Amino acid sequence: MTISAHFDGQVFVPDDPVTLPVGRKVRVELIDAIDDDIDPPGTQGDEQRNDPESIARWIAEWRSIPAAHMAAEEETDWIEYRRQQNSLQESKMDALIESLNEPAR
Repeated sequence: MTISAHFDGQVFVPDDPVTLPVGRKVRVELIDAIDDDIDPPGTQGDEQRNDPESIARWIAEWRSIPAAHMAAEEETDWIEYRRQQNSLQESKMDALIESLNEPAR
């Protein structure tokens, strides 16, 4: 059973009626602890909150990064490299298919 609640400064108050016997022990797990952590794991020194304003700021910063551009010669070299890689992968796949189609010895 999951119960949503809020803390009123002294006790946890369920957000909706709860059908539990009086005195029943429960375990409370905070679900927004990471949202309140200024420096969650993996973001040391870089504040990454989850509120809409922080997300919008992060997106704006990401969009401000200029696109990478290749010189014509670099692009030609890159296209040739990709062609060679594709050819190599096709050869490996052809060899694998051929080995799978060989009769068992």
